[in-house]
Amino acid sequence: MAEASGTITANAKYETAFKYKQDGNEAFKAKNFKLAIRNYHKALLYIRGIDQHAVKLPAMLGNARQQRDREQRQSELTEELTGSVDALKVDTYNNLTAALLQCEDRFDLQKILEYCDEVAELSPNNQKCLFRRGQAYARAGDYEEAERCLLKARELLKEKDPAIEKLLVTCRQNLKVQHEKQRSMCRNMFGS
Repeated sequence: MAEASGTITANAKYETAFKYKQDGNEAFKAKNFKLAIRNYHKALLYIRGIDQHAVKLPAMLGNARQQRDREQRQSELTEELTGSVDALKVDTYNNLTAALLQCEDRFDLQKILEYCDEVAELSPNNQKCLFRRGQAYARAGDYEEAERCLLKARELLKEKDPAIEKLLVTCRQNLKVQHEKQRSMCRNMFGS
């Protein structure tokens, strides 16, 4: 009975995390970005609970048979949920970064990049992650890094994405302005 509750607990955590992510999506669609952020954070707390559940199962030591049963349950839990949990984690972090990018008062480049790193760890060629990273760098004024991320995102797509293309144009325009300012400063400094 206790063993079954471990799996149910992990499944219940997954279902709750999924619901919070869906609630976040609804809030995002309604342009209530702060509520979306709150729901995405709650979803991630439940996802972390699933990860901790899987790690803690073998730590509850008992006799050899109980230990074997726990290891088997962890294996079943991992096989059953790992793919779903990882996909949910990727989606939730991607959505969280999108919501953070929409909030004027919540822009935190380091936090957004940290969340993008979480996605990249599970899905290194995630186009949405690269696009969000590019958006964050562009918003912070690092147009060279933004362009690099956006070019990689574009490379991964089979067809052109208008949002990527538009942001690339903006980055290139801003880079051109930055380069002109640098040239002008150099001319003024050296009297050319």
